[in-house]
Amino acid sequence: MNSDLQISLKNGTPAEARMREILTSLPREYNLAGWILTNVIEIDGGGWPHSHPVLTLNTAFEQDVTMVLTEFVHEQLHWFEEEHADRRDLAIEETKRYYSDVPSARPEGAGDELSTRLHLLVCYLEYQAMKLLTGPEKAKEVMLALSRHHYCWVYRTILRDEEKLAGIIRKYDLVPEPLRARVE
Repeated sequence: MNSDLQISLKNGTPAEARMREILTSLPREYNLAGWILTNVIEIDGGGWPHSHPVLTLNTAFEQDVTMVLTEFVHEQLHWFEEEHADRRDLAIEETKRYYSDVPSARPEGAGDELSTRLHLLVCYLEYQAMKLLTGPEKAKEVMLALSRHHYCWVYRTILRDEEKLAGIIRKYDLVPEPLRARVE
């Protein structure tokens, strides 16, 4: 996919404009080849970040480029898992072997059981992507910060059970191209 990002601003605020500048700079600062699955993005300063139907980011992290990067990659990874929905659904089911009970309510969970289980996979891949993009130390620092912000249980679990989740990802071949050499 072409990395030319098509970024619209929902409200046209200065914070949204700063986010557009940060996002525009990311492909110049980081090797995002293979990480951009949709280049259509909306910045909604007061919204909740989400991936579909249009990848939407808010301005919560506008002062921290690394946090913007991880949020951007996280939402892009939702496009990846949607492309592999059949295998993703099997992997979600597999998480029940290891985690019979997961939190649903935010901030520990992702809103419901299915979303929490899905985020075990997405956030694991986000962590692996960040290791590749920023190095392992910075990636861990970011995941620890996120574990105190949202999906708290999910981020703590991916840090604690990285190998267990790697096994699920490998078993169902949910490995984005940039990570193939690292996990195979």
